[in-house]
Amino acid sequence: VRETSSSVKAFKNFKEKHSLRPDFAAEGIFGGLLLGIKGAGTLSFFAWDTLQLVRRIDINCKDVFWSDDGQFVLVTTKEEGCFVLKYNADAVTEAISSGEPTPDDGIEEAFEPTDEIDDDVTTGTWVGSCFLYTNQGNRLNYYVGGEIVTVAHLDRPMYLLGYLPSTGRVYLGDKDLIIVSYNLPLAVMEYQTAVMQHDFTTADELMPSIPSDQRNRLAHFLEKQGFKQQALVVSTDPEHRFELALALHKLITARDIAFELETPQKWKQLAEAAMKKSMFDLAEECLSHAQDFSGQLLLYTSSGKRDKMQSLTEQAKKAGRNNIAFVSLFLQGNVEECAKLLIESDRIAEAALFARSYVPSMIPEIVNLWKTSVGEKRPKLAQSLASPNEYSNLFPEYEDCLKLEEAISATARIMSERAQIPLSERLSSGVSTNVHEPMDKIGTLSDTVESDRQPSSPHNLEANSSKNQVMEATGMPQEEQIHSELGSTLSRGESQTDVEEKSGVHDDDDDDDFNLDDDDLDLDNVDVSLADDLDDDDLLA
Repeated sequence: VRETSSSVKAFKNFKEKHSLRPDFAAEGIFGGLLLGIKGAGTLSFFAWDTLQLVRRIDINCKDVFWSDDGQFVLVTTKEEGCFVLKYNADAVTEAISSGEPTPDDGIEEAFEPTDEIDDDVTTGTWVGSCFLYTNQGNRLNYYVGGEIVTVAHLDRPMYLLGYLPSTGRVYLGDKDLIIVSYNLPLAVMEYQTAVMQHDFTTADELMPSIPSDQRNRLAHFLEKQGFKQQALVVSTDPEHRFELALALHKLITARDIAFELETPQKWKQLAEAAMKKSMFDLAEECLSHAQDFSGQLLLYTSSGKRDKMQSLTEQAKKAGRNNIAFVSLFLQGNVEECAKLLIESDRIAEAALFARSYVPSMIPEIVNLWKTSVGEKRPKLAQSLASPNEYSNLFPEYEDCLKLEEAISATARIMSERAQIPLSERLSSGVSTNVHEPMDKIGTLSDTVESDRQPSSPHNLEANSSKNQVMEATGMPQEEQIHSELGSTLSRGESQTDVEEKSGVHDDDDDDDFNLDDDDLDLDNVDVSLADDLDDDDLLA
């Protein structure tokens, strides 16, 4: 009992047991496990049986709420919110039994701050490890494990009367003595209390008694406490379960949940997670469900799945994604279909330019279409378009381009046929496994076309004649014959220098063999037109 601001007395069975004269003006007292006395900017806790100071806290206190088990105390303030403190009874008992003088601020280990609630509490009570309260915003909330859960929004100021575990309801009243109750199952708060104590055995036993409409709330509570695995089991919301499965890297479970949701965004999220885990089959399936053609194109080109790219082309066409279809066709080397796709997309000008570079045989057809498309509105522009069939002088290399196109098409067919044969069969049947061989043929044809356009000098004719004689005599090029003889001679123990002296072949790359300086190569008096027709070999000769 606070008799005056300087005198406080403790009674037991209506008999005075102790009296206390604090060294500050007592503005109020609070009950609970310890006696709390509020002063000017301070809150002091004293032991009931001895009125010995346990702890003094510098805080502008408004109210104090102790939990039933005495483990937690919540202190409310006027301006700084609320503070949750954990009481350490063992540390207090040990300090008192030691017999040492108590410091002016009490026992430092008596209380440990655990959390801070940024809310203005008006009335409240503890239910296990949950603090149930009303606030100035006319809301009924409860706090547990750092999370604030709203039970109901009140239409007027009401005051918490208490909680009855037998009915699972919380009761409130207003100034007109009207009593209102709200359903708050005890099993929910007991479950949350067990989780806070890391007693998952008790929590699992309580789960069957929890209503289904409360499970999602508990799942969010478990997630906030860091128990995502348990939250995934408890939650019934597919959206929440999908996010939990991704966070736990349970991608197969996430895939099953994604089938329930059927949203492209979820499939894309899952595909990205599968990529990071190198689960490419799962990523391919997710990208297909999400119709992410760009992602599929990246995956198929990286893995070299030609058959998948063909199906991707058809899907992209049906979905109107012609840009993806064009890139897919181009990467497959199907340039004719690329040109046709540009025509179908009404990109005739782009198709003409594309055909000029890759499909010269389609130029006349596309130019005619181009003329037709612009002829009605811009006839002069249509007349300015030239076709190789009509103006061959404007396309001097057109015939050569057709030859190269035909060679490339033949090579593509050969490579496609070889790709259909397994490697083991190609090795056993003697089919060449050199993938560059068809391309070498194209290079030879290109060199032939280039040589047809350039006049041959007497020196080149003589050099080619000598090379042909060597090939006719040995059946192989001169360089291969020399290297063959060199290898056989070296195997008999002769040095490479001896072989070169016998064969008359020396390293022509040594500049000292020519014994030439800048004065010997006097090009000042050489006719410019003649110098253009000479190459390096002619000058040295």
